[in-house]
Amino acid sequence: GYSISNPELVKVNISATAGNQAAVLVRFQFYSPSSLSGSPGCAYSWMIDDVALTDIPANDIKIDNGFGDFSYKNGGFYTMMPKTQVMPISFRAAVSNVGSAPQTNVSLNVNISNGTSSVYNQTSAPIASIPYQGVDTLSILTPTFMPSSTQSLTYTVTYSVTQSQTELAPELLNSVQN
Repeated sequence: GYSISNPELVKVNISATAGNQAAVLVRFQFYSPSSLSGSPGCAYSWMIDDVALTDIPANDIKIDNGFGDFSYKNGGFYTMMPKTQVMPISFRAAVSNVGSAPQTNVSLNVNISNGTSSVYNQTSAPIASIPYQGVDTLSILTPTFMPSSTQSLTYTVTYSVTQSQTELAPELLNSVQN
């Protein structure tokens, strides 16, 4: 489809169509419907670069979303909290197995830094197994993190996911979220 961003990295899982086939042909087609503004059909603007067709890595857990829950009220994506309203924060992350093999002992780690040192570092109980294309939620409900009520501080929260299987370096990029 049409993309307004430049460049755009696209990953497409074609396993349902191409998996276990003796031969697979991949075709790129110029997308130029008349509903596009400007001059549709101008092939001079169509550019594809750095195409790679690869197997799905066996081990690849991805963090889809990380959440900070404020006083167990599903706080979501807050970025600031007044000092007079500090409350305990627990943590969750929605994760998916985008690798081809089941992943075992999957855990969430949350590390919070105040700019100079780590002030919170906790790991969730592990999920025994997440199957291929499976999704789940990891939680750290206790101990909670309590921000300072006396100082204005900037915290960096880093969510990371680990499992018993070893991920290759390129797949680790989607296992950490700040």
